[in-house]
Amino acid sequence: MTAPAPGVSTRSIIALGAASFMSSATIRVGDPLIPQIADDFGVGIAAAAIVSTAFALAYGVCQLIHGPLGDRFGKLRMIVLATALSGFGTASVAWADSLTAVGVLRFLSGVTASAIIPLSMAHIGDVVPYEQRQETLARFLFGQILGSVFGQVVGGVLGEFLHWRAIFLVLSALFFVAALVILVEYRSGRTPDRRSAVDLSPGALLRRYAGLLARPHVRLVLATVFLEAVLFYGAFSFFAAYLIDAFALDYARSGLVIAVFGAGGLAYAVSARRLLPVLGERGFALCGGGLLCLSFLLAPVAAPYAGFMGVVFLSGLGFYVLHTTLQTNATQMAPEARGSAVAIFASSLFLGTSLGVAAGGMLIEAVGYAPVFVGCGVGLLALGIGFNLKLARRR
Repeated sequence: MTAPAPGVSTRSIIALGAASFMSSATIRVGDPLIPQIADDFGVGIAAAAIVSTAFALAYGVCQLIHGPLGDRFGKLRMIVLATALSGFGTASVAWADSLTAVGVLRFLSGVTASAIIPLSMAHIGDVVPYEQRQETLARFLFGQILGSVFGQVVGGVLGEFLHWRAIFLVLSALFFVAALVILVEYRSGRTPDRRSAVDLSPGALLRRYAGLLARPHVRLVLATVFLEAVLFYGAFSFFAAYLIDAFALDYARSGLVIAVFGAGGLAYAVSARRLLPVLGERGFALCGGGLLCLSFLLAPVAAPYAGFMGVVFLSGLGFYVLHTTLQTNATQMAPEARGSAVAIFASSLFLGTSLGVAAGGMLIEAVGYAPVFVGCGVGLLALGIGFNLKLARRR
């Protein structure tokens, strides 16, 4: 592991990574469980996708509250509280007796889990200079990526042997462990927890976000991440369902194939420090869009296992190359209100995710998998090119 960037210790990265691990795991666990939940409640995959869309919707909407709270009371303090409450929320999903209840309880569990990653990013933005920030975010990504892999594997592999309800109970217990880890770091005082005087009245919050949206670069970054989420998750969320439908894979094998996404992300995290000086932000935006386009174009013609694993690996590599470029820009959009700025960024991401998964499910039922995969891939390439050009003009 590389030496820590100024202002943040390796222990802090590990603690924040533990909390983000669980946040990522509980986001991604729903994707491979969509077919199983559909069978359990006797509905189609579009309806069962609520296990993902409800959580993503809460993730998007509640960012707008968590950001100012983190600015006001301290980001580390809020992360501790959110992680512990997420343990209770995740456990509640296991007791749902209808698909509607699954949706409602996933939404509520997403309310608290949504604070963890964006407040961690904002905290890193507070204590790490911009020049070292993308490298530090890449190291922080290890927790998110491993959590994403864990969620996919738990949802796929354990979904083959355990009921989906038991999986949510496992995740709940791990949330409490993560809360303890971040609490120890918070109480140690090793890392400053910056606070500022923020008016939390509804009118003041509206003016705060209106002021952010008045900035052209803020609007650019938010629109880009929203479209990235719509296009990426509108296709990727249905890779597991595609493998089951097209190749008759079981839940365990499809989950293992999708888990290769994390290997692509880890490849980025390991290589980012070397590639950044060569490609820069503009090159990362272009390469990320290109890799995503290639992976989605290959998806309809790739055979399982090795072929489709390659597709999933490329999609993981491409996503993190593009997305961390957007994340780094988000941490510098408004340094004086960083928690709020990263919150509205995350809100755009997860609102786009919710729309993408819902629209993707309906389109797949109407026209099939291949047109959706190809269309989203071409759209992501155009998005990468567009952001590359906008960065050039801004420079």
